[in-house]
Amino acid sequence: MFQGGDFNFGNGYGGESIYGQYFRNEKFIYKHSKRGILSMCQTRIKHTNNSQFFVTFKSCPWLDKRHVVLGHLEYGFDTLSFIEEQGTLIGKPKKQVFIYNW
Repeated sequence: MFQGGDFNFGNGYGGESIYGQYFRNEKFIYKHSKRGILSMCQTRIKHTNNSQFFVTFKSCPWLDKRHVVLGHLEYGFDTLSFIEEQGTLIGKPKKQVFIYNW
């Protein structure tokens, strides 16, 4: 998976929400059942969601009931494959990847 949304520090320790630093979990309706699932990040403590998110590269059932699924990709899987190819075993990408909201 890849993670993003830390616009404070860019290292996974930042993020905000319109509700303050964190907001409560929403409903756990959908599962991390396939490639391209978009989900909210939170710490190991419940109800610590903020602007951080992740997208799965494969099915991740161990994340069900821990992270709320927001949706899934309908297209752009070529871009997802490019992002996946930048991954390394230590978690630092080969190239920096930016996602822009134009």
